[in-house]
Amino acid sequence: MRCLLALLVVGVVSSVSAADGIRDGANHHLGDDSFIAAYGRLPRADDSETLRMHVHLAYVKGVLAARAATSPALAGRRAELLGYLDDYIAAGTTPQNTYVPWRSPVFIDADGRICAVGYLIERSVGRAVPELVASTHRLAYLEDIAAAMPEVAAWVAASGFTLDELASIQPGYMGPEVQHRTGWGKDAQPDGAYHETIAGISIDGAFKRGQMVGAWKRTSGTGVLLGAGTFQAGSGTWKSLRADGSVMAQGPFANSHATGYWNFFHPSGRLAATGPMAKGRRAGVWTFFYDDKARVKLATGRFAKGEVVGDWQHFDATGKLVATATGHAWADDGLTLIIQPGADRVRHEITQGEPANDRRLDAFYLANEKLFVSDDGGMYDGRGNKLEQQAEAWTTRTCNWSAKKKRAAAASNTGRLYHLIGRERWDASGEPTPEECAATATPVPVKRGAKLTAMLASRKVLHAPIPVWSIEPRPDADADPVAADAGPPPAIGDNPLDMTTMLADHMRWYMEWPYIDGTFVAVYETVPGYTTTPNY
Repeated sequence: MRCLLALLVVGVVSSVSAADGIRDGANHHLGDDSFIAAYGRLPRADDSETLRMHVHLAYVKGVLAARAATSPALAGRRAELLGYLDDYIAAGTTPQNTYVPWRSPVFIDADGRICAVGYLIERSVGRAVPELVASTHRLAYLEDIAAAMPEVAAWVAASGFTLDELASIQPGYMGPEVQHRTGWGKDAQPDGAYHETIAGISIDGAFKRGQMVGAWKRTSGTGVLLGAGTFQAGSGTWKSLRADGSVMAQGPFANSHATGYWNFFHPSGRLAATGPMAKGRRAGVWTFFYDDKARVKLATGRFAKGEVVGDWQHFDATGKLVATATGHAWADDGLTLIIQPGADRVRHEITQGEPANDRRLDAFYLANEKLFVSDDGGMYDGRGNKLEQQAEAWTTRTCNWSAKKKRAAAASNTGRLYHLIGRERWDASGEPTPEECAATATPVPVKRGAKLTAMLASRKVLHAPIPVWSIEPRPDADADPVAADAGPPPAIGDNPLDMTTMLADHMRWYMEWPYIDGTFVAVYETVPGYTTTPNY
């Protein structure tokens, strides 16, 4: 992931090409200049992707509308394309980057949504050229596409725009919200004093022979010390502070990157988390604790190259295991959250994690009974029969489940069944595949129906409250608390007050839980070399 430490400067369209350098942000020429011009600040995590794209496209359209065509003969075509850009902006189209875990152009996304430049090409010469681009250069910058495809280069030449002008339109779309923060970028820093201020936070120190040396500090816009350390040839110890002076984190550096075992602390001074860093990234096994004298374990699991991997266990305030998360977002079987049975003895599993997709499969297991609930509301038993509920009465109909789906259901393999249901739900054209089930519904025996009703109710059970977490260094830092007045659980769906609901909601693409990832973001904002805004 590219580092965001480069200064973002408000200005006109740059002539930097993809080959010469790429800026982070909504566009590789402009970065987030459009957002700064509109709001006077960099975008935050709570600024929607739709808003960011609208602001960027409107900004670029205004800049390009004030310029002349590349030749008088092409003035009409330029005006025509600017009109098409207005149509695109009004439609609010925002392709989804489901391909790579960083901001990237996506010419046409997995659901057929086309990017702004692709739309201009489509409106002027038809869909065939954009489809060809997507098949061979889906994630490429326009400069690289034009260099590789004569048909695109010819379209640019006839557009009335320069290649750089058109490239300034092409957005980079948000990828999965995983934190790929590694501290200082790969480029060597020049020797001598170092000072930089980004988003109101200053970093001061010095480099010698490419390594941090002497005293370093990081301060807020109001002059509050957020962290300090002393280094020799890139090695030393860093201490992060809150505004009140309490210690938030402490750990070693090597080769100018956080390396070795770090400790994070609650405002009370109690240990909040402990684990290793390697070359600036989260690594190895980390353990998080509730803010209490007994140091009750809240969560534990492993990182590799900064990402959550393997099984992660989450505990309630008494130390009882609540849920285990496992899997990988890009794997066929997705991510699975295994919720421990409560008093109802129901084991509830949730599998999801297909990038930029809200697909989900809930599985409920009680003794020999199995109940599968798809995100479209379809309910099935362990033999692939469709179940329907009206009040307390249940009916069942046989369906045309494949042998693979039946085997996965019989084996209680939630992840495998999730994958098979998703793959069979859509045909090659992207249209829903009609489900073939018997027309006649058979009543389910009352005793079995009561069991199914009890299993379905497990989705709304309060397994454990969502943990209260107060690691943030400043009152305005991003947090994800649940409102005290959130109200009772909804009639259908999950319990918004439940810890397992929060866990499931934050593992749609990657496992990114607020009290884990949010903690690292807060610490990174106080450590030299890391960005001060999410790199998304």
